[in-house]
Formats: sequence, C-alpha cells, structure tokens
Amino acid sequence: MTGSDAYTYAQTAGNVWARRKTTTTPTATTTPDPTPAPTSTGTNPRDALVSGTYKPDATNTGVIAGITLTPYNTGGAVLNITTADTIFANLDIYGDLNIQAPGVQFINCRLRGGTNWPTGQDAVADCRSATVLSRVTDIAPWDGVPYFEDCTIYAQRPSYYRDGIDGHAWVKRCNIYNTNDGIGSYNTDTSSTTKGSRLKVEGSWIHELIYWAP
Repeated sequence: MTGSDAYTYAQTAGNVWARRKTTTTPTATTTPDPTPAPTSTGTNPRDALVSGTYKPDATNTGVIAGITLTPYNTGGAVLNITTADTIFANLDIYGDLNIQAPGVQFINCRLRGGTNWPTGQDAVADCRSATVLSRVTDIAPWDGVPYFEDCTIYAQRPSYYRDGIDGHAWVKRCNIYNTNDGIGSYNTDTSSTTKGSRLKVEGSWIHELIYWAP
C-alpha cells in the first residue's frame, strides 16, 4: 500500500511563502510520482517556465524582484539545521548552512555563506549528510532531499574551500556565483554507502566561479 504527497504554496504575512503538504489516503492502486515537483498556487511569475526550453540568466533565476527579504542569522554563525521539514522562505540568510535533516527547503532566499576562512571542504549549503536521504526510496527518489528554489547563492567571503552547494540537493532556478564549485556533486559523509550524491539541477545559472588553487 502506498500513498502520495501533494504540495502547495501560499503567501502569508511578511511576504513568506509557506509550503503546505497534503497527504492522500493510501490505497493499493496509488503509485506516487517518482519525482514529484512542488506546485505553486501563488503569483510566482516563473511558474510557467519549463526547464530546458529557455536559457537561464539573471532575469529568471535567483531571488524574485519585488519581494522583500527578511535578514536572518545576521551574526553569520554556522546554521546547523537538524529539524525535518524546516522551510526558509523570503529570507536573506547569513552564515554557512549545515543541513542534517530531510525535507529542508529554501524558497526565494539569498544565501550569503559565512565570513570565516574555512580550514577544510565547506559550502554555503552543505548537504552531504546521509540523514537527508532517510526518506528516499525507489518509488520516491527525491523525497526529503534538500530543495532550493529561486535562490541566490554566493560566497560573501570566497575561498577555494567554499562551494555553493555540496552533496544531495534538488536545485531549481537558482543563481549561483562567486564560489569554488557552483555545485559539488559528491559527499564525504563516512556513514554513506556511496561517495556519489543525489542531485538534480533545473533551470539554474552557475557562473563567475573563483579560481580553485590557493
């Protein structure tokens, strides 16, 4: 017996887009979409864009013009995200992100990264933890994978150690620049059975990367 999950977005007070989950009653004949995509019911002007039919650029990736972003974690400390299904929407986020739970989402956010100089491999958004894959199955291969939509991701203090996103992620319409690798498609979590990553990138603009060597 299997069920399926549906998602909608609704704009709430403070320009925050809340992603709501509606679970259908499981039945013996229901087969979930193997790669269910979130659907928007708000007024996102990019909803009609179909990845692969246009060229990503500054006008159709990253944070959406006209929506005010709320400063978050302005002290710049590393954000260790350990609560499942945490949603960050319409935020200007300071500090590197260490994502260690499934279902974490970033919708229309600016991710600046940390101000420290990393001493080892790092990323603005580190998604290498095996815990983010705890919901993944053969019929739901993207369930719980960290999700980034309409985000601007850059390193405010660039380093040859600091990538944009590392590890497992679903990246949609994001603008990534001023990092070492835009996206590092690998993981170094010793609890993982593979050193590869579960990664999907759609309609994103990755550009102006820094020189790798010190």
